[in-house]
Amino acid sequence: MSTNLDDIKLKIKALAAKTVERGCTEHEALSAMAGVGRLLQRYNLTMNELDVRDSTYKTIYIDIERAHRHPIDDVTLALARLLGVKTWFHRRHRTSAYAFFGQVQDLEFIEYLFNVCLRALDTDTERFKNSKVYQNPRGHHRRTLSVSFQRGMAERIAEHIDEIHQQNDAQYAAQHTGRSLVVLKKELVEEAFEKEGIQLRTSMRYVRLPHPQAHSHGRRAGDKVNLSRPVPKQARPAGHLR
Repeated sequence: MSTNLDDIKLKIKALAAKTVERGCTEHEALSAMAGVGRLLQRYNLTMNELDVRDSTYKTIYIDIERAHRHPIDDVTLALARLLGVKTWFHRRHRTSAYAFFGQVQDLEFIEYLFNVCLRALDTDTERFKNSKVYQNPRGHHRRTLSVSFQRGMAERIAEHIDEIHQQNDAQYAAQHTGRSLVVLKKELVEEAFEKEGIQLRTSMRYVRLPHPQAHSHGRRAGDKVNLSRPVPKQARPAGHLR
C-alpha cells in the first residue's frame, strides 16, 4: 500500500484514540470523529488500482451484547456502502454480532466508526431518558420510546454517512477518468466473498411504527454525530434535548 495511504491510516488511528473513555472531553471526541470523516474522503481519493488489487480480505464480527438486532442497523448498511464491504447480522445463541467482510484496511475504519456510533447511541439514549417525553410516556411503553429514539438517531447518522459517500463519488469522478475503482473494488469484494463460501439468507424484520416525538429527538441527536463537518467550539453536547 502506498506511503500516503499508510500516513492517512496512522492519522486515523491517532484520532480514533481520542475517546471520552481515555480522558478526552466529549467535544474533543466528536471533533476527532469529524476528522476521521474528512480523512476517509482523502483515503478514498488516494487509493489506486494497485492498492485495490493487492488488498487482503477477511471477516470481522462486532458483538452487540444482545440476542436480537439493534437499531444501529441503518448505520451498518451506510458504513458498508461507504467503504464497499458486505455486512450482515450474525445471530448467535445468547449474544449476536454484526459481520463485515471486505478489504482489511476498510475493516479497520468500519470497526472504529461502528463502535463510535454505537457508543453515541447508548450515551444519548441515557440522556433521552431524562427528557420530559420519556419521563411522561402517556400510555406508551418506555422501551418503545427508547427504541424509537435510537432508530431516529441511527437514521440520521446513516444519512450523514451517505452524504460522505456521495461527496466521495463526486470528487472521485471529477478527478479521475477511465474505469472506476469503485466498480473494480466492488467486483473484487464479491469475488473474494464468493470464495469464502458464506451463505446468507434473507429474513423478515418486523419493525413497529416509531413514537413520533422520541423519533424526532433521536434525529436531532443524530445531527450532532456528523462525520464530515467540524464541530464548533461552542456546540452543545451531543444528544442535548430541549
